Amino acid sequence: VTADVNWTRTVATAPGPLTDEILATIPLETSPEAKYLSFEPPWDVRLLLPRDWYVFHQTGQVAVLRLLDKGSLVSQANISKIPTVKPGEHTSEEQFQQDIRSSLGDKLVKILKAENLSTDDGRFIHRVTVAGKANDIPVQWIYYLCAAPSGRQISFVFTVDEKLIDELNQRDTDIVLSLQFLEPKPAPVQATPLDGNKRK
Repeated sequence: VTADVNWTRTVATAPGPLTDEILATIPLETSPEAKYLSFEPPWDVRLLLPRDWYVFHQTGQVAVLRLLDKGSLVSQANISKIPTVKPGEHTSEEQFQQDIRSSLGDKLVKILKAENLSTDDGRFIHRVTVAGKANDIPVQWIYYLCAAPSGRQISFVFTVDEKLIDELNQRDTDIVLSLQFLEPKPAPVQATPLDGNKRK
């Protein structure tokens, strides 16, 4: 069967939905927010992750992220929820550093620096940089204690080979500063089954 099809094309009289005014409003540059991924572990918090960070593992207690550069591991971040304290309070710097010493044990060589980071929303952020060895390899651990004004707390620990500190280049701090404490989600209400056999 042979069929001949003829098309006739003419310029539309109506401009259509895509007008010059609409085209002028379309941004040509990517917004900074579009370059990040939103990550929400199951503790009512949100992080903004650059696209070279990957979620490696997650449970109800910890989320593990890895920073990769051309397939090579630069750093690993462990994020955990820690016990809530009274509103306006936080785990003390001394207690946090003692917990670090207890956790690392003989892997710890020395605490290099301990400082508080400034925020504009009332969050408390304490950073501790530690030098040590893991399997005889010199590494640094960078710990963060983050507390909301409500008393909710999150901890971070970034592990990085000592040779890759410059490559990490404060990208750990960027993630920590992006932390948002969200409003707790209401607990699900368990449905009560209807008793269809109940007599009136």
